[in-house]
Amino acid sequence: MLLLLTSRGIPMVLSGDEVGRTQRGNNNVYCQDNELAWFDWSLTETNSELLEFVSHVIELRKAHPVLRAMHHPNSIDPTNCGHPEISWHGVQPWQPDWSPDGHLLGVMWCGHHIDNGGPDFIYVGANAHWEAHEVYLPVLDDGWVWHLSADTAGEAPGAYPPGTERPLADPHSYLISPRSVIALVARPVAG
Repeated sequence: MLLLLTSRGIPMVLSGDEVGRTQRGNNNVYCQDNELAWFDWSLTETNSELLEFVSHVIELRKAHPVLRAMHHPNSIDPTNCGHPEISWHGVQPWQPDWSPDGHLLGVMWCGHHIDNGGPDFIYVGANAHWEAHEVYLPVLDDGWVWHLSADTAGEAPGAYPPGTERPLADPHSYLISPRSVIALVARPVAG
């Protein structure tokens, strides 16, 4: 859900995905009147942490216009701000590993070109490896630091509403747990 909701385009979410509802692989249950098509409302309580996580990630998406822009992103810097609209990263910033053995990929969205009142940076990192990886983060504009918005391996609910993101212990790197996804946002330095 974190990857889906931090991607460009209209997120394709099926009713109940936010609480772990399943149709057991059947993508077309419209003609069935059974448990595959029914919504089990008890899942909202059973999977309340997932519901809270998805709610916070939807708030993240709504708070950052760069995630909702309607044009295809490109790797140019349309406003000469020093950051392209979209950039790809690996363990080291600006060095994605596109090899077949690559297990980690980061993307940074820069919304300088969108009229939103200031810098807007989102970093999403996905670790498909069975080992944790320390990723070194792209350097931000002066006066801005990375804050944790969501970590699928973090304590429940794993995501924070906009404005309550947690500053990173090390503003230059983050340890991404095995088989997990993170979302970071840039915030002004406190004080």
